[in-house]
Amino acid sequence: MAGITSRPLGATSGAGRRSKESAIISQAQLRRQRGAIERWTALVVLFASFVGTVVAFNGGWPNILALKISIAATLLGVILQVLLTYLEWHYYDVPAISWGARVIDMVTIAAGYGPLVLTPLANYLEGKNAPQPFYIAWLIIGLVSLGIAWYPESRLVE
Repeated sequence: MAGITSRPLGATSGAGRRSKESAIISQAQLRRQRGAIERWTALVVLFASFVGTVVAFNGGWPNILALKISIAATLLGVILQVLLTYLEWHYYDVPAISWGARVIDMVTIAAGYGPLVLTPLANYLEGKNAPQPFYIAWLIIGLVSLGIAWYPESRLVE
């Protein structure tokens, strides 16, 4: 099997620890694989942010599902997302630019995906007696959208 190492019982690993007989993978192998996994998940999240922006520019999921897709709105969404990604990545060391772009990115992602989860989330919060569940739901959607805007940059840019 690829990736499985065998060491004599009691042998030490690279970190100076004793290896476990039951172990099937080493920490060093996991560290090497982590980079690839993080890159792929970051690319998937980046793609999801593009989709959210395109959906927002096309008027939401009902229009997308009814195949009422505007080429102009789609191109505008993609161009905006490319511009925002460029600003977030190339100006990460200029907070006014990178965070400005990240906030706009967050808003477009929230506008694209927010309506899908707003009502169930607000109803859940209302059931938990949260004050102003509608606003709290939008706050949660905004924070998740901010994470979606930030994650690819945090993994794909050194």
